[in-house]
Amino acid sequence: MEENQSNAITHYVDVNATPEFAYHTFLHYPSKWWPNGHSLFGIKRPNIQFDPCNGGKWFEKDEEGNKKYWGEIILLIPNLTIGMTWQINKRWQPVDNRNLASRIGVFFEKKTELTTRVHLSHYELENHGKDANAIIDAISGPNPGATLKSFSCYIQEVKGKL
Repeated sequence: MEENQSNAITHYVDVNATPEFAYHTFLHYPSKWWPNGHSLFGIKRPNIQFDPCNGGKWFEKDEEGNKKYWGEIILLIPNLTIGMTWQINKRWQPVDNRNLASRIGVFFEKKTELTTRVHLSHYELENHGKDANAIIDAISGPNPGATLKSFSCYIQEVKGKL
């Protein structure tokens, strides 16, 4: 884990893929790599989806088609950056108030022709108000964190089949 002066919490992982492949996989196939149990519905294998456009939502659907929103896509720079709000509380439930949302930035850095470093940063965590400390504690674990570890494993699995 790295922390910078803006109090961001950043994790990263190197994946054996081009930035284009990593970006596309992250944005278009989140249900394939999303960590088990990381669910707003409390289910083991969540169905996460990104509406891949500025202003689009990122959400989870249960088996009956009900949706819970994780946040909003606020920045897309193809093959380089995904920016989104993170609208949850310390009980890992959605909040409707965008003013209580922190931000997540995902950056795809080319390291070599076939290696990309994926950075995932949480920032503006103080926006969570009274829930901020609990959320910070939950995401301050060791690098790369569950989300990027799961993403890396999926990239390795998929690349092995190509």
